[in-house]
Amino acid sequence: MQYKLITFLFIVVIIAGCNKKVTKSKSRTLEISFYINKKDSIQPSYQIAIWLEKPDQAYYKTLFVSDYLSYGGFFITTICPDWSMKASWDKVTKEDFDAATGATPLLGDRNFEFNCTERQIPVGKYKFFLEVHLVDNFNELYSGEIEIAGEDNESEAQVTYLPEKHPKASNILSQVKAKYNN
Repeated sequence: MQYKLITFLFIVVIIAGCNKKVTKSKSRTLEISFYINKKDSIQPSYQIAIWLEKPDQAYYKTLFVSDYLSYGGFFITTICPDWSMKASWDKVTKEDFDAATGATPLLGDRNFEFNCTERQIPVGKYKFFLEVHLVDNFNELYSGEIEIAGEDNESEAQVTYLPEKHPKASNILSQVKAKYNN
């Protein structure tokens, strides 16, 4: 009798499991997209860092940093100085280093997609930053706000010139946006 009951329960569990709807798990992603413009008047370095901060301006996480900058360029105080000052990159773990470091982006459309779960980016409001080095001490800092929660949303960044606009070239990037996909 016990054997029949156990067999019956086993069959019920199997059937119940087979009748469950198969749902594709959605992954929360943060996309940072931009267009890198060609500048004939100067030869920019195109060194780039992308990071998040919390609304109180506390640094949270580097999402991307170009190779040269990640392998020691961060010690040069004129290259992406805002990121270098906040990121403490010389103390980063190997896992974070490997996850964020990549080749210097080429001219044209660029789209970086970050899985929020894999990158341990919890639900919340953030400021996103993209800093790009032109030449000498000239940098451009693009920033905006994005909410990683609920509905999909998008934000366009505003530019700040560090220390000022380059006299021969500015807006090395255009169409700088962050988009959250739930």
